Amino acid sequence: MLMRPSEDWPTGADGPFDSVIQIRIAEVPVVPSSIVGAGLITVFADPVGSALHEMLENGNGWELRVYSSVDDLVPKNPPIGTFPNPERITWERGNDEGPRWADITLILSEIGHEELAANNEFFEAAALSHRYSQHFGTKVGGWPTPCQAVGFDTSLSFAFQVITSWGGIMCVFKSLSGGWKMYQDAS
Repeated sequence: MLMRPSEDWPTGADGPFDSVIQIRIAEVPVVPSSIVGAGLITVFADPVGSALHEMLENGNGWELRVYSSVDDLVPKNPPIGTFPNPERITWERGNDEGPRWADITLILSEIGHEELAANNEFFEAAALSHRYSQHFGTKVGGWPTPCQAVGFDTSLSFAFQVITSWGGIMCVFKSLSGGWKMYQDAS
């Protein structure tokens, strides 16, 4: 993993975090607004202590680092006992994505349109037309696709999701204040 020479490998109560993903933004075909200006993003997590099914702030069982450039970064080997993630990802542009019908009902209910959210005919027609396609793997941008249908705070901007080496789906969001949040689900 690349990091600044002065940075240490992140750790938690259970010891050093595992490396989850390193994203070179220049390699990504479509860059969502939440990560514009970044040169590299690295993510680490505690596979033992990471909570499932709740939104976690950056630094609470996981750590995301954003670098504007890779110029001053150096490779650092993972500590003994961590799971290195050496796989290289070749990014491809996917189909445009939108919410699943279950996601839409949650969003509409949240913004006060309960009567529309209860209109199953609209959602069944949308589902049958495949209007709301989604990719369930590791991706940058698009629409988050955790296993469980959950309502995400609409003030958060989806950035990317990762299928972790321990079988989870990590959905990462940027808040309006610029902080990072992560929702992790079991796959």
